[in-house]
Amino acid sequence: MHLAAVFFDIENLIGGNRMRQELQNKISLRRIIERISSKATIGRVACARAYANWSDSRLGAFREELNLGGIEPVQVFAFNKTNDKNAADIHLVVDVMDLASIRPEINTFVIVSGDGGYGALARKLKEYGRTVIGAAYGSSTSEAFAAVCHEFVTFSPDEIFYEKPDRHAKRVQNAPLNGKAREGAASGSSDRLAPQAFTLDGDSPAEDVLGHCREITRQLLADEGRCAVKHLAQVLAKAVDGLEPGWFGFLHWWELFQHLTATTDLGVVRTGKELAVVRRQEVDVSLLLPELPNRDPHQAQHYRDQLFHGSPSIAVPSFVALRKVLEALLAGLPPAGQEREPLVKLLQEHCPDVSVRDINAVVTTLINVEVLQDRKRLMWAPLPGSTHRQIPNLERVMFTICGQAWQKLSTRVREVNQEVWVAILPLPGDLLRDDIAH
Repeated sequence: MHLAAVFFDIENLIGGNRMRQELQNKISLRRIIERISSKATIGRVACARAYANWSDSRLGAFREELNLGGIEPVQVFAFNKTNDKNAADIHLVVDVMDLASIRPEINTFVIVSGDGGYGALARKLKEYGRTVIGAAYGSSTSEAFAAVCHEFVTFSPDEIFYEKPDRHAKRVQNAPLNGKAREGAASGSSDRLAPQAFTLDGDSPAEDVLGHCREITRQLLADEGRCAVKHLAQVLAKAVDGLEPGWFGFLHWWELFQHLTATTDLGVVRTGKELAVVRRQEVDVSLLLPELPNRDPHQAQHYRDQLFHGSPSIAVPSFVALRKVLEALLAGLPPAGQEREPLVKLLQEHCPDVSVRDINAVVTTLINVEVLQDRKRLMWAPLPGSTHRQIPNLERVMFTICGQAWQKLSTRVREVNQEVWVAILPLPGDLLRDDIAH
């Protein structure tokens, strides 16, 4: 009997939350499976999982679909403050590879996503002799991913909705902010804003994005002479899809506003613990933070800073140090039952040319990406889909670190530069190749 496993990348399915809420509520995961079954031979579905940040209230409408369809929800927490970016694709890839190794009877793997990043996964599954079927909207399918699948099923939104959406629903774009919107931003209630009225595609040129952000900031301060940075950040994150300070080489939002307000009549001030954007002529000049010039976002140090900042914190002092510490751990220094301090001392003896600071950084990173668990005594975390603790292999650990690092950086930096990345870590896709250098 043919058995299949179906994996849903929910963020890709709903367009990274850019799909209107009323349309999200109409998506039927069961209809997607029916659509795939009608176009391709998948056999009996033995396992179905859906990956998303299920703590997001906007996904509540999927609950009935998950229960009635016997689909297992896999929680993937968001990486950024606006809760719209997560590591679902990395978790999905790891789970697929685990299932392929422990369930040889499953012959077909169905990936519901149009993301070209799954191409490496499809190639690996084909090497294992499995059938790979992809499925996604016809308008947002990566040709690279579709090309390596045995079959690829496309569908339109109407074909997977409970009912056809209202085609007469229109979206107001590029409308000026009204008084209530300005009032909401100034008072800190970003929910009172209607960001769809002034949204900009995240793929727009950098200068267009900066100009758009300046205009929004200026409009919000038109009625009020002061606006907290944290509230302005919420507004801009909704106005420009996926916007992060890292797009422009900055680590913090206030730094981005120091750049946005440079050579304008606006500036950034710190009052106690609060940072705010104000009109320069209305404050003491000595209180203004310095203007910041352009920064190149594609620098190795900026990538390292972005990986270290926020959750999960990933510190990679050097790839050489990382490998040496990992090889020592995996070659006979099992941390089970070992407290952190004596383990670090033991690693110092085996890696004398790696500093204590770098060893601690690697151990902390392993805990943060959940390869190690810190319960007063360090121990290996159970492998996905298993309750047993065992020493993982080097490829698995590197794939976990690199995969989570790539996903995190992809949400913080616009179009990660691979040449800069490989100076820090290997590309996650390269770790799926059998010929990777160890």
